[in-house]
Amino acid sequence: MQMFDAVRHSATCVNLLRDMSSAAKLRPSELRSAGAVIERMRAVNFTDDKVRVVIKALFCLDHMSRHEATRQLEMAFDVWDAGHKGHLTVDEFERDLGLMHAELTPEEIAQLVSGYDLNGSGELDFEAFRAPRPCPHACPPPGH
Repeated sequence: MQMFDAVRHSATCVNLLRDMSSAAKLRPSELRSAGAVIERMRAVNFTDDKVRVVIKALFCLDHMSRHEATRQLEMAFDVWDAGHKGHLTVDEFERDLGLMHAELTPEEIAQLVSGYDLNGSGELDFEAFRAPRPCPHACPPPGH
């Protein structure tokens, strides 16, 4: 049973990458990054639908109209906002950054969080989430 689950999981990852690559014409480095994000999200039991939404927001926005891109970011925000509170806590955002960019150190994640949490409330609403900010290692902000 465990082997079957591993094979099914791998097939799901391959299918998600194939779908993303054909839709967005991803470069090999982007495919590797997307594959790593998929693996990390699946490892913490995100559903395929939620993984697809986040991958599209991270890697495919440049191939969408402004309206489609905003909608995709809203859907990704809803995935991260698991409690549907209308905001992300700093802890949720830190967790999500770790899933998207595992190479970031805790200090770099704290720097990013402070860049998004402009009023120091400890919460990020959708407008803060979608605003571009500088990122260590030149990694893309969520949705770019």
